Amino acid sequence: MEEITKGTRIINFIIDHLFILILFFIISVITYSTSDSLYLLLYLFYYISFEFFNDGQTVGKLITKTKVVNIKNKKPSFIRILWRTLLRLNPFDMASFLFGQEGHDSISRTKLITTK
Repeated sequence: MEEITKGTRIINFIIDHLFILILFFIISVITYSTSDSLYLLLYLFYYISFEFFNDGQTVGKLITKTKVVNIKNKKPSFIRILWRTLLRLNPFDMASFLFGQEGHDSISRTKLITTK
């Protein structure tokens, strides 16, 4: 199992955010609500539920055959997944991508690996 490239991270990001936007659109149409808090709740629910209950894989990670593990290559605890997800909300998290490992990975002590 090897850590993934920045290109794979970008693909995961795009796929996951498109999926979240589609879910947001569907829920918005059903509930007649387009609030920011609905999007935030959906965002948090998506990452926490997929990464914890789906063996570290979101829709993007399933497609690219990658997954989240802890630093010992084991399934991360719920607290690590929660922490990782909350750290994604930090506006500087995207900038950390330019300088190496993503902030939400290094601080939560998780990483992405291939499952091939």
